[in-house]
Parts: sequence; C-alpha cells; structure tokens
Amino acid sequence: MSRDPDLAPRSAAVPHHRAVRSAVLIAAMVLGALCIWTASPAAWLWVASQMEGGGPPTMEAIAVVVIGVGLTTLGLGKLLAVLDARHRALYRRRRTIRIHLPWLRSMRGERVRETGPSVELTVLDVILVASVIIAVALYNVWFLFESGSPIDLRTGRG
Repeated sequence: MSRDPDLAPRSAAVPHHRAVRSAVLIAAMVLGALCIWTASPAAWLWVASQMEGGGPPTMEAIAVVVIGVGLTTLGLGKLLAVLDARHRALYRRRRTIRIHLPWLRSMRGERVRETGPSVELTVLDVILVASVIIAVALYNVWFLFESGSPIDLRTGRG
C-alpha cells in the first residue's frame, strides 16, 4: 500500500517553509533598500561617464543621472512594495488602518476624540528606516573625518 504524499500531514513542514520564504523576502527587501543607496546611483554615474569623453560634465550627463536615479528609485520602491505585500500575505496580515486626518477633525471640544487602531510596523518600514539612518550616519562620518577642507584644500581632516 503506497502512501500519497499529498495526503501526508504537513504540520512540521509548513512553518519551516514559511520561515525560509520569509527570510528570502526579507533578504530581498534589504538588498533592494541597499540598491537604492548604492547600486542605482553608481550605475547611472557610470552610464553618464560613458557619455562623456572627458572634461567637465555636460547638462545631458547630469540629466541622465538625475532622471535615471529617480526612475530606478521609483521602480525599486514598487518592487519593495510588492515584496512587502508578499511578506504580509505569507503571514496573512492585511493592511487595514483607519486614520482620521487632523484637518477632518472637528474644532469643537465637545466631541470625543476619535482614535483609530494602532499602526502596525511592517518589516519593510524597519528596513527602510534603518537604511536611511545608516546612510546618514555614514555620510556624517565621511563628512567629519574623511572629506577635504574647502578652505585650505587639505585632502583630509586628520
């Protein structure tokens, strides 16, 4: 008598499979957030440098960098939103938040203040905020300790 693998209990395999998929989605979101700060600007700077033969940059090259980085960031943002939606669907979490906007509230004090449900912090929120904090911290370290002085044209601060 052969056992049908589709009828076998999956209780032990499902959480492990879900954890692996979750880890892959989180890693993809981290990689996407990293690409927003590093790979996208570097790639568009390389494209613009290939347009130039040398010398000072032209407005064409600057426009290519600005538009390219903007469109790539927009595309990566959409990709991150899709990955976040898949991560939320993996744990069956829906984004249902009711927010009462301040300009729609009554100015009279006799009404009870309406409060919506608490806002759930998603994994993508944490990743994006952490990437901004890390980028700003690295910029500050570079600016304070590694950048040259515009006053006396020294190469470093140390």
